[in-house]
Amino acid sequence: MKFKFSIIAITVLLTILFIKNSIDTGTFDVIKLIGIVAIAILLFWADKKLERPVNKASLKRDLKKEFHHKE
Repeated sequence: MKFKFSIIAITVLLTILFIKNSIDTGTFDVIKLIGIVAIAILLFWADKKLERPVNKASLKRDLKKEFHHKE
């Protein structure tokens, strides 16, 4: 998961802003909280879909391609 820490940071920031807003206004808006959770799930899902599986054979193939292009 390439962007795992960035996604966690974004989620924490949104959660802190949600808590600050809840304290300032004195109301607890469930819709905003559900939205934060939905955004986090969407970002983790997109990150998982963009992840390319890497194994020993694919690394060797990529290295061979790279060396052949340099020659």
